Amino acid sequence: MDDNGYDISDYEDIASIFGTMEDMEKLIAEGQKRDIKIIMDLVVNHTSDEHAWFIEAKENPNNPERDYYIWRDQPNDLLSNFSGSAWEFDPASQQYIICTSLVRSNRT
Repeated sequence: MDDNGYDISDYEDIASIFGTMEDMEKLIAEGQKRDIKIIMDLVVNHTSDEHAWFIEAKENPNNPERDYYIWRDQPNDLLSNFSGSAWEFDPASQQYIICTSLVRSNRT
């Protein structure tokens, strides 16, 4: 839950603070009984640096998941809404990654 939950590390699971998949199924079933529609917020343009896609993209420049992120040899002058450059240098790949699509976990 770093960055208000935008640090998504698994799109196929429910964060434990919200309950379990069984809890979700029960919520949907109870909503249907009462003709209540459930609207979910899915943030597909952000991942955590702990997400498997990013880990694979970082480890191998030829991995298809690398295309999910924006990597450059040299950053441009794009700024973050929070402070400073929107780019961060990744020593492992020797490239810059734009961090508007990647949420860094406080644990790394």
